Amino acid sequence: MCRKPQRIFILMAGTPSRTTILVSIDNKLLARIDELVRHQAFASRSAFAEKAVKEKLIPRGRDRLAHEAGKLVPGFEVMIADEGLDLDQWPEY
Repeated sequence: MCRKPQRIFILMAGTPSRTTILVSIDNKLLARIDELVRHQAFASRSAFAEKAVKEKLIPRGRDRLAHEAGKLVPGFEVMIADEGLDLDQWPEY
């Protein structure tokens, strides 16, 4: 018999920068989250969900930076950086 997943209501009240969302999640996953909350690994389901989302999003930003940096051609970048640079006229410090 296939049971519907329970829903987690994440109420993030207190500041205008937070929004309430509705999430459907597998019952077994919810039981594991509740166990973590019971053992005080997280203050609440909301705290767990927020941390999980942050941990998923942060590496994506790093991946994008690495992807974009991979497009650079080092020799070409040096050539452009040095273009028009006259080292004989560079002031001494």
